Amino acid sequence: EYPPVRVEAECRRMMEDQADQMRMRGLSMDQFLRGIGKTEEEFHEELHPLAEKRLVRGLVLGKIAEEEKVSITPSDIDAEVEEMLKDHDDDRKAEYRVAFGSLEARESVGTRLLSQRTIGRLADIAQGIKSDGAGTGKADAPKNKKPKAAKPEAAKPKESKPGVAEPKQEEQS
Repeated sequence: EYPPVRVEAECRRMMEDQADQMRMRGLSMDQFLRGIGKTEEEFHEELHPLAEKRLVRGLVLGKIAEEEKVSITPSDIDAEVEEMLKDHDDDRKAEYRVAFGSLEARESVGTRLLSQRTIGRLADIAQGIKSDGAGTGKADAPKNKKPKAAKPEAAKPKESKPGVAEPKQEEQS
């Protein structure tokens, strides 16, 4: 559960994120709103259901991260920012580094990174991969790599011939 003020705060954050994306594309928020044919208030109201879903998802992922001891460090955030900047022109990288140096931006990157790692941990759990308890399991390893989905065939037992032992399959790491 969460207080209604958190939904409003999430809506404002989502609107600020949208405005930042538009600025990066050389557009203003007013131009964006005209383009979609909505007022700021209409767009804000449209974001309410999505904000509520994001809040619930964030609370659930936060609890799972806590239970599974998934964590991130400031150096993880630094590495993620550098990864995000690698495809930008060198003259813009300095500008973006300043922008990503703010506490709010670092928290945003950290939250996204923690969510990705937690989802990766959930994928590991679905595949039966054990955690070492330090939040440094397979879900934490390669950055920017999407977690593998559980293979449907793994859920189905293989048919075997009577009296013939199946060779054990080694666990992939």
